[in-house]
Amino acid sequence: MKKRGKKAIACALAVGMLCSYGQMAFAEDAADGKYGGTLTYSPGMQNEQNLGYPCGDVNMLMNTNAAPALETLFRLDSEGNLICWLAESYEVTEDGLQYTIKLRPDVLFHDGTKMDAEAVVWNIQKNMENGKSQFAKIASVEATDELTVTIKMSESDILLLANLAADPSGLIVSPTAVEENGIEWAEKNPVGTGPFVFESWENDVEVVYTRNENYWGVDADGNQLPYLDGIHCIYMTENAVAEAALEAGEVQVWTRADADSVPKFEGREGFATSKSEVPSSNINLVPCLNTDNPTASKEFREAVNHAIDFDAIVEGLFGINCVVTNQNSVEGRIYHNDEIPKKEYDPEKAKELLEQAGYNGEELVIYGDNGVMNEKLLTAMVPYLEAVGIKTRIELLGTGAYFSMLTEEFKDGFLVGYYGYAPHEFGKMYSLASASANLPVANFSMDDETYQMFEDARTSASTEASAEIVRELQKRIYETNLYLISVATTYDLVIQNTEAADCGFCTLGGGRWTPESAYIVK
Repeated sequence: MKKRGKKAIACALAVGMLCSYGQMAFAEDAADGKYGGTLTYSPGMQNEQNLGYPCGDVNMLMNTNAAPALETLFRLDSEGNLICWLAESYEVTEDGLQYTIKLRPDVLFHDGTKMDAEAVVWNIQKNMENGKSQFAKIASVEATDELTVTIKMSESDILLLANLAADPSGLIVSPTAVEENGIEWAEKNPVGTGPFVFESWENDVEVVYTRNENYWGVDADGNQLPYLDGIHCIYMTENAVAEAALEAGEVQVWTRADADSVPKFEGREGFATSKSEVPSSNINLVPCLNTDNPTASKEFREAVNHAIDFDAIVEGLFGINCVVTNQNSVEGRIYHNDEIPKKEYDPEKAKELLEQAGYNGEELVIYGDNGVMNEKLLTAMVPYLEAVGIKTRIELLGTGAYFSMLTEEFKDGFLVGYYGYAPHEFGKMYSLASASANLPVANFSMDDETYQMFEDARTSASTEASAEIVRELQKRIYETNLYLISVATTYDLVIQNTEAADCGFCTLGGGRWTPESAYIVK
């Protein structure tokens, strides 16, 4: 079997570099000065209901809030390069049909059991049994010795390693803990290999972790990690509350900070602000394509696209962390199609298209998850739509109601859908919009040729070949058929007290950070 040597070499770079992915190093203290203390951060509101069973239903925020306890075989840096983590090295056959992954020795789960090949195989198999599209191309997975996992593919899969690195399904948990306590318990009690051990979770309030004294990692100088005694995640639904908590020192870091709050801290002594190096998500208007609805007409969707001045809305409300996009990517990335025309605000053209669509004044409903950003965005859109004659109603739903709408009850109008960039934009497009989507949207589907392009891109022989197909896929979805209306791409913002150092928020793909290297400046 011929090896793809470059991929195997990339993993060797991770050894001895565990501290090199930090977000901001505010001090050059010796390791002794880094030990101790608890880092308290807030991700804003709670979006996930599952922190400890990646094989089940997951939310992308699981990557962030389970990170102290759960780790992956690989990580992705901000440019999408693969970093070995629990994996020590890997090899791929030239045809892409077999992966051989060597694991780090002497890594223990928090329950004292070994993180070995059998444990990794169990995690992958549970994902396969649960129908996770991220693992759909795997034919078999087995432990060929204590520290070697061999994966055989039914087809080559350009997404496999990226999914193992940056999708929540790639998080590795203790099989023993799950089997002894059950899935429902596991969802609320993450048991992994990470630098911190889970202590407690109060729904919508907080998650508490304490130092893992048996963590496998060391820093570049051989010092035992982690530095901190604990991690404390506090959920905060109101921006004013998060701002006050930062100022009072009750939290050191606010991740996913609101754009309106950043100027209040920017340039202030004792605080630092940053924008993620990796895009966070793409905001799409997902139409109900049931033929009884106006949104089923391409002309109507085109009218909506021309009726709204997206540039004015995004720049006026979210400019610091959003850019208007015409597809599920941003300029400069490999999956971006430069040939798709930029958005054109043209109300007169919108009126002409409405007439062509035979629109007779039915009410347009736009559904969204109940969050500050959606409320601002949709409220700003309504006057533009009504100015061209589209009577519009906004419905902001709680998380449970929103997902019911998404999967069962979507029968009219548009849904606001967030397509994340984990492991990257195509990976998330595939898991949300392909024929194999993990979370299919009721009353939304595309034509067979478009769905086949998803599969062709996934099974391509190289990233470059895959990207070429994805660029055409972008054109087909966002221009030729306008199945989705792209609104904007968001970037996460972080506001932090400068006492918090090397946390790594916003530097790794998939919403991950580096709790093992984080410390409090003394």
